[in-house]
Amino acid sequence: MEDIKHVYEMLRPIIPASWILYDLIDTRNAGLLSRSGEREIAGIAERAKTRYHDIFDKVALMPESVRFVSSDRQRTRVSAQTFRDVLSEDIPNLRQVVAVPQENDTTLAMHHICPAWIRDSARLREYEIALETLKFDSLNGQTILWTINLRLGSAKAVKLMHDVDTIYRLCGYDLSLYNNAYRWCSLLDPVMTEYLELRRDIEYSRVYGPYGSDVNKKMACAMFTEILADIDRALDNPAAAVSTFRFAHAETMMFVSSLLKLETRLGKDSSPIVGNMTLADAKDRGFKTTFLAPFSTNLAIELYRVGRKAGFFRLLLNEQVISLADCVGDICPIRVLREKLAAHVGCNFTAVCQVDE
Repeated sequence: MEDIKHVYEMLRPIIPASWILYDLIDTRNAGLLSRSGEREIAGIAERAKTRYHDIFDKVALMPESVRFVSSDRQRTRVSAQTFRDVLSEDIPNLRQVVAVPQENDTTLAMHHICPAWIRDSARLREYEIALETLKFDSLNGQTILWTINLRLGSAKAVKLMHDVDTIYRLCGYDLSLYNNAYRWCSLLDPVMTEYLELRRDIEYSRVYGPYGSDVNKKMACAMFTEILADIDRALDNPAAAVSTFRFAHAETMMFVSSLLKLETRLGKDSSPIVGNMTLADAKDRGFKTTFLAPFSTNLAIELYRVGRKAGFFRLLLNEQVISLADCVGDICPIRVLREKLAAHVGCNFTAVCQVDE
């Protein structure tokens, strides 16, 4: 919020008053789910009702076979409640949302209680991320600043790439919260947007993704231990299967992606993101937050029976099919998922996050 407030004050003399949105700098809104966010979650729930109508028809007879779990943040609690409320229009007596207290949360907002991640992310920001960001700014900063200032009609209005990053974020808020591409986004063009996402992903891919500490690739181990237990119960006794809807954070999705190596499926290039990447390489990279962690990002694991044989699954990322590397086709044997997770299921989360003295 302070970054946004700073850009507002810096550019107030030369931008239209309508560009300054006080909701974004109101501290009472910090961490809250926006109205547009609620609408987006409700839309996902409506589409889920359509996609899984045969399952939900049966759930109406057994409402206890669906559960909702969220991290203990207002944004995730309200997301879970909104999703549940949409389903409950057709399915009465659904279970209430359960929020996991942060101090015990090893599955949804786990990084907050992981000393190894806290230590490693601080070190990465101080050295490697700072170095690669400086490299990017040295190569691209002058052109980006010149273009933005030209569009503002003031040669020295914006002087720092840090403020450009804030403008990029404001454009994202305009698009996602207000469906408006004509304020802050008017200062950017598609190529600049591609580069600025790359600049941000230098950090995200290391702090939460596969190019940082090894602990990033293990952070979702407790979550997948729970998920595989749910899958095993469903396969052993389909009548007792429980559909679990978990509500977490963009960071959580990046940890999940790192464990599953989804970046290798989303692009041609899964090498670490560096500041001197060409535009072509930037477009080909697998780790892109616009793919992995847009607003209301979601991942679904669907169980399937093929003929008379159970034990198959399909993976959906943001409601689009994505296959793991060893899958042939969209529907894949559960053994592929088990093999992918073998080193992580049953992990001791405390040991994963332990910091050696």
